[in-house]
Amino acid sequence: MSQSLSVKTDDVLTASMVARMYTTMDWAVPENGLETGAPSPLNSYLMLCLDLIRNDQLRPDGLAYEDEALPFIDLPRRVWGGGSLKFINPLRIGDKVSRTTKIIDQKNKSGSLGEMTLVDLVNDYYVDGVHCLSEALTLIYLPERSESADVSEKSLASRPPCDYAQSVSFSPHQLFRFSAITFNAHRIHFDPQHAQQVEAYPDQVVHGPIQTSIVLNCWQQNNPGKTLKHINLRCNGSATVNQTLHVQGVRDDDGDRLAVYNDHGEELYTAQVLEAY
Repeated sequence: MSQSLSVKTDDVLTASMVARMYTTMDWAVPENGLETGAPSPLNSYLMLCLDLIRNDQLRPDGLAYEDEALPFIDLPRRVWGGGSLKFINPLRIGDKVSRTTKIIDQKNKSGSLGEMTLVDLVNDYYVDGVHCLSEALTLIYLPERSESADVSEKSLASRPPCDYAQSVSFSPHQLFRFSAITFNAHRIHFDPQHAQQVEAYPDQVVHGPIQTSIVLNCWQQNNPGKTLKHINLRCNGSATVNQTLHVQGVRDDDGDRLAVYNDHGEELYTAQVLEAY
């Protein structure tokens, strides 16, 4: 089902916003990295033009029943499934940013987890009318989770060889801070009782956009002097609080392939660089 609704929001990318992201992610601030006009981290769009949902419009899990762009979908769980990012022009500190959000498609599917609804969105970011970033994403709405079906001990597997890697973990404090700076009230990220007893996760869940962030950072750190222009992203599984996450990259003539693994060797997230120079 194609949608024509387009919603526009405005914001300003401030030095304090960027400083909070660097601090939350435990990333070093580049020299002069907080000055007006400095390029911001690739994931800074996550703090911009956020949906300001009234408290009485939040579901028990902390997500919105609906907002200007998203329709009401009568399923109890929502996860981020993946998407793509096109970096057209850098977002810089001090930029006045506009975002347009458009629903591209909405469809119902049946799968191993039951009936589900997939919503495809595109967020486009502009500065003074200049297109800077295009984010395509898929939100997946799911039925109630079965603990016996979804939470099971996985056998240990070896991670595949790679050309570069980083390892990182996220504490409860970091997950709470990331929820705060991205205005994300979904309780699976900061309420362990809700995550375990209501949604049957092993523990608090690491945000999908955090996995995006560590993939982008790993690629940048291992490709100095290069500029990322286009990357595809896919979330295959959930990472949890205090779990060591291993970001691995494989160089390829067609573009680096990256993935996030846990200590069990499960592939939780994959990315394919489509364009960089």
